[in-house]
Amino acid sequence: MGIEWKIICIHREQGSSVDLCQVVMKDSIVTPSSVGQEALEPDCYTILTQNPFESGLKRMSVIVRADAETKSEHLVFVKGAPEVICSLCRRSGQPKSDKLKQELSYWTKQGCRVLALAWKRLKTKSPAGLKRVQVERNLKFLGLLVMTSDLKEMTEPVISELHDASIRTVMVTGDYMDTAVSIARRCGMVLPEDELVCVEPTCDGRDIEYRSIASRKRLDSGQNGHCSGHVKSAVVDVRSEVKEQRRVYAMTGESFRMMRDQYKRGDNSKNHRGVSVFDDMLVRGVVFARMGPGQKKELVEDLQSLG
Repeated sequence: MGIEWKIICIHREQGSSVDLCQVVMKDSIVTPSSVGQEALEPDCYTILTQNPFESGLKRMSVIVRADAETKSEHLVFVKGAPEVICSLCRRSGQPKSDKLKQELSYWTKQGCRVLALAWKRLKTKSPAGLKRVQVERNLKFLGLLVMTSDLKEMTEPVISELHDASIRTVMVTGDYMDTAVSIARRCGMVLPEDELVCVEPTCDGRDIEYRSIASRKRLDSGQNGHCSGHVKSAVVDVRSEVKEQRRVYAMTGESFRMMRDQYKRGDNSKNHRGVSVFDDMLVRGVVFARMGPGQKKELVEDLQSLG
């Protein structure tokens, strides 16, 4: 994609509108102020077991032995998608849901990648026989890890050259929608004059909502090129005619699955040009976010079927 990820340190003063965490500068992570008070200060950590990242689980973990002068103990550390990690954590010590959502929204709209971190002590002296499901539950929320997404120097010129040659570019990623859209805007995949329609499930998950996102035509250089300001949105009828703007779509893996299932069942809704709404999404889709491996495969197959 032409992106270089970098970890950044974040500092929020006490009393700010989003007072979620404070920073441990040496570790470059966001961490609650109480974390670390009850932990050992080991001389070294020895990794005993690694549970690799799985797209279906959206997390990975390691079991380590923490060796100090007087004793040693076994700990587990987990990282992954914030919504998944929080669901595996104890309620006590977790940030409030609205504050967490606000923090995630703030950073993903800047095009950052955000992971959640959690940990716990293992009571057993021999963790080798523990199953993954036993290890990755009843965790203590540690904090959020935020990584910037700086574009490589050649990214924008290459995207521009492809567009000049009428070669379509598509972003397919497992990242959050806001992160993907921010990067797509910055690298020129979505142009300032484009009408961007985000396709996402409704709150109850029973239907699909099409929301037109107002273009951010100005970049604030004071934020390293990240978009600033509030984003206005409005529900649109994708079957209606588009005037004066090139309409492009961004959708999540869940909305892609729902639309694909409806299409396969024979729901062949058409737009004003008589084109299937699902086919139109495929043709005009620029960003496909939170996509699993199986959904990526289906997307390629569907695009190939269109010729």
